[in-house]
Amino acid sequence: MFAEIAQYQCQCQGVRRAPWRTLILAMIMGVLYAAGHMLFGCLIFDKEAILNGQVWRFLTGHFVHCNFEHFFWDMAAFMILGSVIEFNKPHRLVPSLVASCFFVSLWLLLGEKHLTTYCGLSGALNGLLVVAAILQWQRFHNKIFFLVLLAAFIKIIFELTTHQTIFCDLSSQSVPTSHLAGYIGGVIFYFCQPRQFTP
Repeated sequence: MFAEIAQYQCQCQGVRRAPWRTLILAMIMGVLYAAGHMLFGCLIFDKEAILNGQVWRFLTGHFVHCNFEHFFWDMAAFMILGSVIEFNKPHRLVPSLVASCFFVSLWLLLGEKHLTTYCGLSGALNGLLVVAAILQWQRFHNKIFFLVLLAAFIKIIFELTTHQTIFCDLSSQSVPTSHLAGYIGGVIFYFCQPRQFTP
């Protein structure tokens, strides 16, 4: 559904409104993946390294991936959700992405006592989903987007209780609590913004 909406909006708004921010961010993550394990080791979220001063990992860990399958599914979802946000409110894409990453990392650092390393965008994508769905509701006034939010929340609860992923079975280990943290981060980001923040 989001993919069809993004395609429709792109056709209506033309080349001038192509999702350049989304494309550039996806290209950056593609370069990071292509750079291989040496760069991966320097950027992955590593709790011990962060506590020892390598604070960039708090953010960069979300933009590196452990294998192609992991990278592919994250990029597919990001291209769709990022485009939807960018077509509605272009200047909200990067802040919403950073905020979602922040809340996920904060949870991983303080709440996941037994997790030492983490990578990938899946947690933050749940925050982007929240922002994209609310923006679409504001534009089309269709309650289906609230059903999307509810379905995403139910999916997260299912993953937390069963320790199984939905939609794809990745070879890398999923961290369902990061999905919940990203979801909550998206809600907080959207509703805590100043009213004048409307670009």
